[in-house]
Amino acid sequence: MFKFIKMIFFLFTVLFSSYLIYEFSNMDGDFSYMISDINYINNGNRKKLKEEEMELPIMYLSISKIGVYNAVYSKDSNNNDIDKNVEIMLESDMPDIINGNVILGGHSGSGKLAYFKDFDLLEIGDEIVLEYDKNKYSYYIKSIYSDRKDGSIVIHRDVNKNTLTLFTCNPGDKGSYLVVVSELVSFNEDVI
Repeated sequence: MFKFIKMIFFLFTVLFSSYLIYEFSNMDGDFSYMISDINYINNGNRKKLKEEEMELPIMYLSISKIGVYNAVYSKDSNNNDIDKNVEIMLESDMPDIINGNVILGGHSGSGKLAYFKDFDLLEIGDEIVLEYDKNKYSYYIKSIYSDRKDGSIVIHRDVNKNTLTLFTCNPGDKGSYLVVVSELVSFNEDVI
């Protein structure tokens, strides 16, 4: 009886494997339809994924003091939008640029898009971390100041150091931005 079960299992495995080989060999190497037609179940409803929902971020921003851990998308991405995520500014450098300045903006206030809602709790010396290209960049806050909301932000930083500048609407004064400038203190390769 045991040999019979083993024989049935063996035949089933061979037939199923043959079927899979046949199906994949008829695809002619074109897997593009798999990505464009991905569906998933969300609360019992089928929903087609948008291309921007499948995109991977280029880095992550972490501020443990205020519970921030957010994805940051490339400058040319539809997801790089302050009304969707933390936004990297077009003028920004990447963290690996010598003496560069990473510039990120986010909403404060309340609601699901208020990624910087507790921004006003940050203090000089607090740590901010960027995870980029499998590396960890640790920054310490060096200055916090307000800048008038007039369509541009003046960034006061040491141009001979790698810096990270974050900004949001000032919770204490809606007519100004709250700007946080931090300097790179450590860099760890391939830790992520």
